[in-house]
Amino acid sequence: MPTYEMKGYSTPLINPTKESEVAKQAMIESLGEENVKLGFPPVMGSEDFHMLTYEYPEVPVLFVEVGAATQNTWDTFVEHGTFPKYTNHNPNFVVEQGAIPTGTIALTSVVKAFLNSEQGQ
Repeated sequence: MPTYEMKGYSTPLINPTKESEVAKQAMIESLGEENVKLGFPPVMGSEDFHMLTYEYPEVPVLFVEVGAATQNTWDTFVEHGTFPKYTNHNPNFVVEQGAIPTGTIALTSVVKAFLNSEQGQ
């Protein structure tokens, strides 16, 4: 079983352009362009997901944010930069139930696109 040593910091998470485009196109094809929100505003929160592959620089890492809020909550965030009262690391966080199937479709389409692109090489 692999181990991971927490280093106490996180470097900026910057998605690779090529993989981001593959993911974007896959989600647009499966959900429709109007349902894929691009350009999530930069935030000062931290994410260490991408650091799991530092020892393997040849392995591309792509972080995809799946929304779990109402459209109104998203619009308020984009317009005013106001986060919801509770976010995903809070025990009071609530996922809008309709987001679960949508997120499943989105991420499944991304995995399928990468698998298909690997088979085509």
